[in-house]
Amino acid sequence: MGKLTYLFRRYTRMSRCLIPINDNYYLIFTMDFDQYNFDKLIMEKIIPLIKKEKKKF
Repeated sequence: MGKLTYLFRRYTRMSRCLIPINDNYYLIFTMDFDQYNFDKLIMEKIIPLIKKEKKKF
């Protein structure tokens, strides 16, 4: 299957995302349920920022 890129869960009133930063840390956040373009947001905005700042962890 490979290494986890991110995990996305959609609930009744919100969406939750878990992104691994390194072996010890994960970023967990929630998004508005109406956000339909979550994959583009995560892959183009959030993950590049984590990769850039990863050395601080």
